[in-house]
Amino acid sequence: MLLKEMRELVEELNIYAHAYYMEDTSLISDYEYDKKYDRLKELEKVTGIILANSPTINVGSETVSELEKVEHDHPMLSLDKTKDINEVESFMNGLPGLAMLKMDGLTISVKYIDGKLVAAETRGNGIIGENVLHTANSFVNLPKEIPYKDEVVVDGEAVMEIHHYTYLKELKDIDLKKDGERKGLFGEELEKYIKDNGIKNIRNLTAGSVRQLDNSVTKERKIKFIAWKAVRGIDGNSFMKRLQILDLLGFEVVPWVKVDNIEENIKKLRETAREKDVPIDGIVFSYDDIDYSESLGNTSHHVRSQLAYKFADDKFETVIRDVEWSMGKTGQLTPVAVFDPVEIDDTIVERASLHNVNIFKSYELSVGDTITVYKANMIIPQIAENLTRNGDKLFTVPDKCPICGGHVKITGENETEELQCMNLECKGKLLGELCTFVSKEAHDITGLSKSTLSLLIEKEFIKGPLDLFYLKDCRGMLVTLQGLGAKKVDKILESIEKCRKTTLPKFLYGLSIPLIGRSVSKQLNIVEEKRAREKGLKTAFDSFIKDMDSQYDFTCLEDFGFAKASSLKNYFEENQRYITELAAEFQFEEISQETVKDGLNGAIFCITGTLTEFANRAALVEKIESLGGKVTGSVTKKTNYLINNDTLSKSSKNVKAMQLGIPIISEKEFINKFVKKC
Repeated sequence: MLLKEMRELVEELNIYAHAYYMEDTSLISDYEYDKKYDRLKELEKVTGIILANSPTINVGSETVSELEKVEHDHPMLSLDKTKDINEVESFMNGLPGLAMLKMDGLTISVKYIDGKLVAAETRGNGIIGENVLHTANSFVNLPKEIPYKDEVVVDGEAVMEIHHYTYLKELKDIDLKKDGERKGLFGEELEKYIKDNGIKNIRNLTAGSVRQLDNSVTKERKIKFIAWKAVRGIDGNSFMKRLQILDLLGFEVVPWVKVDNIEENIKKLRETAREKDVPIDGIVFSYDDIDYSESLGNTSHHVRSQLAYKFADDKFETVIRDVEWSMGKTGQLTPVAVFDPVEIDDTIVERASLHNVNIFKSYELSVGDTITVYKANMIIPQIAENLTRNGDKLFTVPDKCPICGGHVKITGENETEELQCMNLECKGKLLGELCTFVSKEAHDITGLSKSTLSLLIEKEFIKGPLDLFYLKDCRGMLVTLQGLGAKKVDKILESIEKCRKTTLPKFLYGLSIPLIGRSVSKQLNIVEEKRAREKGLKTAFDSFIKDMDSQYDFTCLEDFGFAKASSLKNYFEENQRYITELAAEFQFEEISQETVKDGLNGAIFCITGTLTEFANRAALVEKIESLGGKVTGSVTKKTNYLINNDTLSKSSKNVKAMQLGIPIISEKEFINKFVKKC
């Protein structure tokens, strides 16, 4: 039961992280995210299990823009977080350190060689970001040259001053009002048009400004770079002294204080943020001794030498008016509270997700109830409490799908009951399936946004993913649709043709099979690649289909229980013809026919410390997985090897591996022992 909860939390948190880091969109408040994240960490501690795609060991998600992708030369990790001052006290433990503002913008790393700015990269997923040198050159305060001839790498935050954000938002709203009036909108319709198309919050505007293709837009937005870490090139063992050197080199440095009285430090820095007119979402506490900090190492998610203190959420009263039910990709209906507009962090909000049937029922909402909502750090709000619970005309769970009118059923149990539409032809469900099918993680078809897909469904151009491959026959009609046009249609058709080259995990994930997500699809691919070689087949897909036809027992795979196997079996039995027709549209990637001797045969590895042989941790993880091994974020009794170039390190992972008698090997030893033999 605990493992089931962990898997659900991992999937949910990864969705939120993907939206937050790569789409500049927040689907849940920081308060709720941190609550779920902390629960997952607690479960991982209790069970001793860390799932491969857990957000506690992975940062964010993959980049998805048109900007050039770049691989960082140093990991740009996240920070561990707390809202408990006692935890901050315990973390600092009387050690010399500093407290600095946690800026709420877009994390950027800049590089100088021979004193000249040569690179600027967004954080992205911590390993791969985007090249934004052209827009960084338009930042209002970033030095183009510095009086320092060695290579210098500095991490910092791209931010926008609050007064300028307010000015830009007002200008945008004025333009939208004029545009809406030209369209014949007035009253509530006009207000809704402005709200739907206006600037959502300061962080989104900042991120969008930095990621512009045209840097003249960035220049108009007056983006600033606030330096908060000298990564490389600045000598000295003091974090504070390095910041002072950055200040001398011309960087605007993050406001900071030497830690003495933590509560007073927080109070002073919050006052400084107001004076500086910059958005923040917390205070970062850091050890000053850099050698000591580096000796602590990092997790693959966060540094161990810093801790972010997050502020408590402000709550606002409003009145509930309605509950709507929105459709997810598998037909799941999620309750959404609609309430009187309330202004929080410079934005007007009037909706909040209620997540599932249990939470919806727990609030006992009726029309006219007074509720409190919170919205941490300018993120989408959540309901905190129903203050009145008047009990008159309670909102109830619908007995039919609000989209198609079909039969609905409550699925799940205990605290995770969900409302499911059982109509296989529901347009809402179809939209969710198509959104998954065209997503980056599946077939990466660009140009098909949710609104475009909705239009194509409404006009009956598509009734399922298979129809996408026949859109080329309808080009003449497509270009006449509002919002499309010849240029956009041609880009969509070109992207559809490009997606025909695919792999088994992309194909499986794109089918939206219940319980078969990305990680499970990758797990099946590893197995089927090996079995394809054994059978002399060209692709993992061919092997998979043969296994499905012969009713291969997938429950023999680790963590592949009856529920997943049953879901897979049922889906393929019910959709055999569709799968055959859909697969015929693709060319599946052929596998190498070189015999992998024994490979790693499911061996479990943990990685720690700095790498020298592989480009980055992701490359080493990919190599281990390609050889049939697994990678976890912590050392447990199940771990077979700990990879650490400093085999005598006193880090917590090394110590635990020694205590458990687990071999500690370097990268070179790993290569000689496993890579060269396979």
